[in-house]
Amino acid sequence: MKRVGLIFGSRSVEHEISITTASKAYEALRQLQGEYETLPIYLSKAGAWLTGPAVERLLTTEAEGRACREPSRRKALQEQYKAQLESLQRGGDDAVQQCLAPDPTVRG
Repeated sequence: MKRVGLIFGSRSVEHEISITTASKAYEALRQLQGEYETLPIYLSKAGAWLTGPAVERLLTTEAEGRACREPSRRKALQEQYKAQLESLQRGGDDAVQQCLAPDPTVRG
């Protein structure tokens, strides 16, 4: 199985567009279960690198809201997405902050 890091978000004005694009890629990679292990890595507007269940839920909620055709359910999913995004901007309840060390001997 191949590991894929899906990096999205950023400090850019394109932040939300990056999340939408990442959710589409995440869903496509999930369709290829057994071939790829996907690690979603969210870059907050403050520059924090986050992983974990909260990041995966954000992508899943965004994709479900985009695909939903029932207006009331779609609105509920959009509100849930906004709340999840705000939570991640504050560090998220079950998000794990990551960093990339410039020293290749440092693992983690």
